Amino acid sequence: MSRLFYPKLAAVNLRKNARTYFPYLLTCIFSVAAFYIMGSIGQNPGLSSLRGADTVSMMLFFGTIVIGIFSLIFLFYTNSFLIKRRKKELGLYNILGMEKKHIARVLTFEMLIVAVISLTLGLLGGMLLSKLLFLLLLNVLGIQTSIAFMVSVPMIVTTILLFGGIFLLTLLSNLLQVKLSNPINLLKGGQTGEKEPRSSIILTILGVLSMGGGYWIALTVKDPVTALSLFFLAVILVIIGTYCLFTSGSIAVLKLLRKNKRFYYKRKNFIPVSGMIYRMKQNAVGLANICILSTMVLVTVSTTVSLFVGQQDILDSRYPRDYAISVTDSEENRQKVDELMHKHADDAGVNPVGVVRYRSFKLALYQQENSFLTDIPSDAQTSSALQHVVAVTFVPLEDYNQVANTSLALNDGEAMVYSSNLDFNLTSMTFGGKTVQVKEKLTAMPFAQFTPEMVSDNLYVVVKDLDTVKSIRDALVGKPDYIPLFTIYNRDVAYNLEFDLNGRDNAIIGFAQSLEQDIRTTFKDTTRNVDSYHLKQDEFKSLYGGFFFLGIFLGLLFLMATVLIIYYKQISEGYDDHDRFDIMQKVGMSRQEVKQSIRRQILMVFFLLLVVAAIHLAAAMPVILKLLLMFGMTKTWLVLTCAGVTLLMFVVFYLLIYSLTAKAYYRLVQR
Repeated sequence: MSRLFYPKLAAVNLRKNARTYFPYLLTCIFSVAAFYIMGSIGQNPGLSSLRGADTVSMMLFFGTIVIGIFSLIFLFYTNSFLIKRRKKELGLYNILGMEKKHIARVLTFEMLIVAVISLTLGLLGGMLLSKLLFLLLLNVLGIQTSIAFMVSVPMIVTTILLFGGIFLLTLLSNLLQVKLSNPINLLKGGQTGEKEPRSSIILTILGVLSMGGGYWIALTVKDPVTALSLFFLAVILVIIGTYCLFTSGSIAVLKLLRKNKRFYYKRKNFIPVSGMIYRMKQNAVGLANICILSTMVLVTVSTTVSLFVGQQDILDSRYPRDYAISVTDSEENRQKVDELMHKHADDAGVNPVGVVRYRSFKLALYQQENSFLTDIPSDAQTSSALQHVVAVTFVPLEDYNQVANTSLALNDGEAMVYSSNLDFNLTSMTFGGKTVQVKEKLTAMPFAQFTPEMVSDNLYVVVKDLDTVKSIRDALVGKPDYIPLFTIYNRDVAYNLEFDLNGRDNAIIGFAQSLEQDIRTTFKDTTRNVDSYHLKQDEFKSLYGGFFFLGIFLGLLFLMATVLIIYYKQISEGYDDHDRFDIMQKVGMSRQEVKQSIRRQILMVFFLLLVVAAIHLAAAMPVILKLLLMFGMTKTWLVLTCAGVTLLMFVVFYLLIYSLTAKAYYRLVQR
């Protein structure tokens, strides 16, 4: 026998099974290219020279890992569709005299051909497209640079090793199935249907409880800290609920429809309902996968698009003024900061405007009714303790009146408050044993701004004078060895200088950089903080542009998986239903009635998945909105608009896939 017999037979088999192998091959090529592109862009040494490059590189590295894990699971899963269609063919080989070791050689050469084609075309495509996508990433980040494009040899090796391992595992799985099956089972393997499944009350109840629990968490979450801690639990519960309800709950619903004689005993309903019941156990996992992947596409794309579109608003709310300096308060430090500001402004040729000066003391405290504590009580539940943490800023009345241009007055023991918590209704507050009475609740605070601490409540307390601020400070952190709950805050009263800038963009950036360096050098032995709108722009673009790039990339990957599962499900159903519909036509059912029955069955399945995915997205929106608060996204309408547009575009794409797969299914049934 010729040495080329098995390779030739493998090539012929792949060509004869092009209907099923071609989409799988395209998916393998796309997965290889996606993995290489994401990794090679992240490893480009030129990124290290850009501001915010660490954030982008970290996100690209995370994306590479996600693509790798997803490719392993997904390609291994879709292979089950292929091997099912091939079992009859392999059984025929066995009956005609080929031993299982010969079949194993054919399968090995087939997988080798698939692997070589996938890796070759995937890497070549990745190298060609990576330059285009690299330039797209730089454009998304708003970076004009001459960073050189490069081919990453380490990433090529990593890609070959990863996908080589995936193809090897897939081959071993196929060989194991052939080894454990006898020829008769192989011949009937592609035709093996599912027995009519039983609906499990326990599984249905578990599905309802899991789905309800996930929805309840998402709909009742009140703050970003809770949302962050419970988000993945809600996701897992919804996934479990989806699988359980599709596996058992759907069968229960279909059987109820079958018991309804008026509905069931109609030609347009009889075939779809009976067909779905017959193989629902097999279909349920695939349907649940499509539903979950669709939800992942909707959530991933809508959230990353929201962050990207709203990044300017986030930046504006995070930095209401162009420049903010905070140093330990003293007469000498105030003078130094003011001198440095004017010196660098004159050198750069820019003009500081809207200058605001005020003193403050800021600390994170644990709120227990009207008492604010420096330590979390030992009896507090760890999981919910952070929900009670409040960022409290104390400001002397003199500074508030100067900034707000008012002439309000306070007596000893009185305070005015401004809270980000709309439910704030305290009439008195106790800080380290010192109690103040709330004289007035302010509706605005001139130096209140968004900060990362807004994941918790922000409370501004205006007291009579600086001595009162210091006495509260001493009552709270008077111990020399005390470490604040959040050490990012000053232990001392701070002097804050904030202002906007007029001038050319290059001059403003030069001023911001030189002043920041000088401030950090001059006050290196004292607590100081520098925030600049202009210096943070690149970091924000890197963060949210990176999220956008990664979200779209992963969204396309999940979308590709959704399409492939739908396609394989439809052609698998088409092959299985051919004989059944052929019998129906022989007993009097017209081709038009068959086509209508097919259309009705596909519509029932397709649009059930779409509706459930849309419900999942709607239920997830409250927790998504809370999580986006941690990034500074406060515009609910923008997030909802992006989610709505994403859903609309997905529906259009979904209808297109429905149209194409319905035609493929009908051709197989009517062949």
